[in-house]
Amino acid sequence: DRITYQLGIEVGADLLGVEGEDISFDPARHRISLKRAGREKAENVPLDNENRLIVNWLGKWGKEFKHYSYIDVIKSYASIKEGQKPLIDLNVFKDKICIIGLTAAGLIDIKPIPIESAYPAVGTNAMIISSILTENFITEVPNWVNLLILIIVSILATLVLCDHRLLSGIMITMIFAVSYAVFSAGLFVLSNVVVVTFYPVLAVGLAYILTASYTQILQSIERVHLFKQATRDGLTQLYNIRHFSLLFEAEFSNASTLKFRALSVIMADIDNFKSANDTYGHQAGDLILKDIANIIQSKCRQLDVVGRYGGEEFIIMLSGAKASDAANLAEKIRTAVEARKFR
Repeated sequence: DRITYQLGIEVGADLLGVEGEDISFDPARHRISLKRAGREKAENVPLDNENRLIVNWLGKWGKEFKHYSYIDVIKSYASIKEGQKPLIDLNVFKDKICIIGLTAAGLIDIKPIPIESAYPAVGTNAMIISSILTENFITEVPNWVNLLILIIVSILATLVLCDHRLLSGIMITMIFAVSYAVFSAGLFVLSNVVVVTFYPVLAVGLAYILTASYTQILQSIERVHLFKQATRDGLTQLYNIRHFSLLFEAEFSNASTLKFRALSVIMADIDNFKSANDTYGHQAGDLILKDIANIIQSKCRQLDVVGRYGGEEFIIMLSGAKASDAANLAEKIRTAVEARKFR
């Protein structure tokens, strides 16, 4: 039931004259507050979203803080006592904060940090104390800010990319991703503020994939639609005579194959169609045309090609069918039409 603060925080607070009861931890706001005597406003030590202190690494070991061998310090003191020249001028320690700790390689206190593979804990404490004394902290923005950034970047990327083709979209995606990464890095370098970097960059890539896929699907649907418009009769959805002629010509493109394969064609028209049109109107005539087109298709095989020749005339190409097969099919179609009651 008692909070124990990390050594660097305790020492930093002590150096600022902050007593134990004036140190408070606020987990909801992700911070530690240090209330200094004579100051109305407390100094806040920012924590990350998991209430951990992000250490502001000012440099590699030995670059920012001077360090000396403990043995050399003892030897220097002994040399001064004996009137000899010391290895270290001990005046360097005057009015300084001295932290004593293990620095030998291989010990448990040696840990990797973001800028160096091996760094002693004594240096970590020095960095934390320095941050508290200079109020120079790294601040991580709240999760809701990161989420808002992610949403904004995703929406912007999608809006920009939806109007571009594949190649230009790749270039824009790269520019977008690099620009955000530079912004994120610049924000960190200039103001010690950490915002999420990976997920917005990933979102830009996903936005490109989604918009490119959506564009490809739309183009495919449009191509199919245009092909259908160009090859199908608008009323009956059978092949128009122009496309039927192309398919018919394709059957004769290979003369050697045609020698060994039968080919039949059925021509048909609707009896008394003009009378039905004149009596019931063209809308009724259109319904009759569609119904008969459906009957013809239902009686034909998948490989048969059915077209609207024009007006009330139809044409069917039967690949591999002999004259007797065509006659049988024609009779089936005629019988089905005769049995149909058009209302």
